Amino acid sequence: MRLYGPDKDKLTSSLVVSSQAAAERDIQNWLREIQQDSTIDGDGWTWRIEVSVKQAPDPNDTRRVEWHLKIKLCTEMSATDLIEGGILTPDVDARMLDLIGDESVPMSMKPTRHKVANEAAARTVLSEALPNMKRTFASYRLHAIKRALVHRWVDQSLAFGGRYSKIG
Repeated sequence: MRLYGPDKDKLTSSLVVSSQAAAERDIQNWLREIQQDSTIDGDGWTWRIEVSVKQAPDPNDTRRVEWHLKIKLCTEMSATDLIEGGILTPDVDARMLDLIGDESVPMSMKPTRHKVANEAAARTVLSEALPNMKRTFASYRLHAIKRALVHRWVDQSLAFGGRYSKIG
């Protein structure tokens, strides 16, 4: 497939807007390069930093696009991790641990969102926001939040014919 510009006889040198997948891949690669792709909470647990990018028409100029950035912190914890981290205890939370079984519980924090004009502005926002977020996140102990996320995951996974129910 050949891409033509405004002049029908000449090929364009590159696309003006890269694909969604390419934009997200480029941002994640850049985060790895600058070592901003993970953080540690106050409990010492490592979380992945995931950035998703959506491009949408700029409401003020239809010839331009806005970049919508979503920064999310994610991790997974097994039953063993939850016990070792002091989130669950075998004697008090035996039923919950049995329901988790050999699976890992996915956890994520509420994402932060930013709108920027282009990729360069996205990199600037990320290079300023991520170190601040990592510093703040490292100061929080998240036992109660992790416990609530485990309960929510178990409830959702067993509700309305979710995964195989171990109840009964």
